[in-house]
Amino acid sequence: NMVYLDPQIEEQIIKFHLMKDRTDQSLSDEFGCTYHVVKRLITNYRKSAEANAERAKQIADMEEVES
Repeated sequence: NMVYLDPQIEEQIIKFHLMKDRTDQSLSDEFGCTYHVVKRLITNYRKSAEANAERAKQIADMEEVES
């Protein structure tokens, strides 16, 4: 079963984890979801950020070749 949270709650969880160095367990306790939901959010956020960075580099490289 996938658990879905309000996108604003997801953003708060990610922000608290990254900026306030909160543990997955403390966030799951505070927001009333399981540790695994928090872990999935953080993992997906990091994968997305890496993919976006790779895409940005590919676009920059293509633009460089064109000029």
